Amino acid sequence: MNEQSTGVFISHHSNSTINLVLELSGVLQALDIRHWYAERDIQPMDNYTEIIPLVIEKCELMLLLLNKESNVSRQVLREVQCALRWRIPVMIARLDDCEESQAIAYIGSTAQHVDLRGLNKVVAAQRLGEIIAAWKNGHTLHQPEKNVFQLERAENLLNFYGDEGERHRLATQRSFVYDFAAESYDGFISPLRDATFLDVGCSTGEQAMMFVKGRTEIARYVGIDRESEALERARELYPEGHFYQGNCEADDFDALLSQIEEELDIDGFDLINLSMVLLHMKEPQILLDVLAEHLAEDGRIVILDIDDGLSIAYPDPEECFRKAVEICAETGYSGYRKSGRQICQLLSDVDMSNVQLHRQGLSTVGMSREQRSDFYELYFWFILDDLRKMHEAAPEDKIVQAELAWFEEHYKEMKSKFKKKGFYFNLGFMLFSATR
Repeated sequence: MNEQSTGVFISHHSNSTINLVLELSGVLQALDIRHWYAERDIQPMDNYTEIIPLVIEKCELMLLLLNKESNVSRQVLREVQCALRWRIPVMIARLDDCEESQAIAYIGSTAQHVDLRGLNKVVAAQRLGEIIAAWKNGHTLHQPEKNVFQLERAENLLNFYGDEGERHRLATQRSFVYDFAAESYDGFISPLRDATFLDVGCSTGEQAMMFVKGRTEIARYVGIDRESEALERARELYPEGHFYQGNCEADDFDALLSQIEEELDIDGFDLINLSMVLLHMKEPQILLDVLAEHLAEDGRIVILDIDDGLSIAYPDPEECFRKAVEICAETGYSGYRKSGRQICQLLSDVDMSNVQLHRQGLSTVGMSREQRSDFYELYFWFILDDLRKMHEAAPEDKIVQAELAWFEEHYKEMKSKFKKKGFYFNLGFMLFSATR
């Protein structure tokens, strides 16, 4: 095992299996096998919901002690989902005759199984120690297959403009984005003269036009999107704009920007806008590197993105909202939900200067009941809709089945709580800018 590895992660139900875990820990220590379990390795002031995913990501094997308690444990399910996400090999040690839950059955199809039913803790621990030692010495375990919906690109799954529900959600999003960012965009635009505004991933152009339309400082609005239907609508709404079809991750994107500059007789773009684009990209640093080369002297890049690390719900005693945010991060339609935190480094890596974070966090504070209802739909409806699409595309996916069933069961109750005045929710919108 490498020096950074946490070795074997022991996933279990604490109360029912702690004696076996303690016995196994002694065996693994004698074999000099690094291992991790919560009762020993989490300190009283630690936040286990943050620590455990980090530990699993660095481990080389997950050992799941399966009994009737762990089979239905929400925490164990989250740990199993982490193993799936990072393709960690899993060993399932069966302790009783429980019928496997859907999620456990799903991962069990690719895991290595060890039958410990009827064995006392000493014998069971010795047997597990021998099997884990064999693995350490090169014995191969089954590798879980990747969940394509966690890893595939959104562009391969969904035509955003062609989806009626997505169009409705984006319309709702625009009003919240305007309130969130209008003051900052006014500051970006006011110093400009005869400027060219490039909107990458413009869709119908409606969001950026909230900030641009009627501004005499902007002489040319240029929109680029990969969806032809959205661009047709953009041309209808804003015939004065310049719209081009293009994929910002394609090899010819640099050439497309050069073509636009030549057609408009400009030497770079004065303001380049990326709104909720980078989170859907596999290699955002490549796009930013290209855009930096096409930025006019004294030009500015503006990025609106999201980081669910800033998404907070309170009160949430049953942790329904926290679970919903976690599910959101797993869907292939949602993009990389911690995209916002990387933007400062990405901009610095392409030699942009004066990197600034202008706004972070859009909260329910001060919202009316109607606004709270719209805000709830903005964030949580699309998760439910995505799960339904995922289930339709892959009905055999047991984890998606379980998550969809859970979301449908709790959706209305969560919305009712969300609309109450005393409930606080913060959505991790982040607005950055940087100059050349």
